[in-house]
Amino acid sequence: MRIAVVGGTGHIGAHTVQLARAAGHDVLTLARSTGCDVYDGAGLDLSGVEAVIDVVDPRHDYERVTFFELASRRLQTAALAGGVRHYVLLTTIGAAAHPYGRFAGKAVQEHCVAEGKIPWTILPTAPSYEFAEQHGKSVGGWVFVPEVLAQPLPARAIAERLLWAAESVPVGYARAFSGPNRLRLAEITRLVFEARADSRPVIELPYWGRYGKTLRDGSLLPQQNAEICTVGYVNWLSEYSQLHRH
Repeated sequence: MRIAVVGGTGHIGAHTVQLARAAGHDVLTLARSTGCDVYDGAGLDLSGVEAVIDVVDPRHDYERVTFFELASRRLQTAALAGGVRHYVLLTTIGAAAHPYGRFAGKAVQEHCVAEGKIPWTILPTAPSYEFAEQHGKSVGGWVFVPEVLAQPLPARAIAERLLWAAESVPVGYARAFSGPNRLRLAEITRLVFEARADSRPVIELPYWGRYGKTLRDGSLLPQQNAEICTVGYVNWLSEYSQLHRH
């Protein structure tokens, strides 16, 4: 199968590309570094692609709504012209129900995909364990992380589920997918730092407004019908420690 991975050089995207190629698929990696800009449409060609896996995420918060609205429409147009039969989108648990802050863009993206003409699957997941390390802000000798409550899971597990969805029939909204352990982002960051022998203090700070409330009040936690990944933070941290052992 010819599969296009949008955002294929990012953390989850790179795992998805690797897994898809290992499974024998013909993979098209779409990213600015590969000559494709989904925001302005430069280099966007989905001719011959059977399934799209969309994990793209802009770097800057301020442009997220505009980015997702324009990028999603360009991708839908290109997918229709290219004969794509299945559009798979990664989203965050609770994003559409709480369209504030960073989630406002994801809510727009979900709407564009659901209202498009390509059969689709939208996979809501919890943040990855790696999300904690990526979103810490270092100031001097301190690291600040937002106050987030979730049930995280490995980025690779998310990639596996995205590929499985692309290989299957479109289902609309798929069951939410999360990890088994309820953790705060600061807890994960401290565990990662300990595994790397990083002694910097980790400080948890709440975001203000409705977005901040969504992050910390359990809105990102899965509902009862969610699918739970079996890889808990202990096993993931053990593997992470081995990979980053100096």
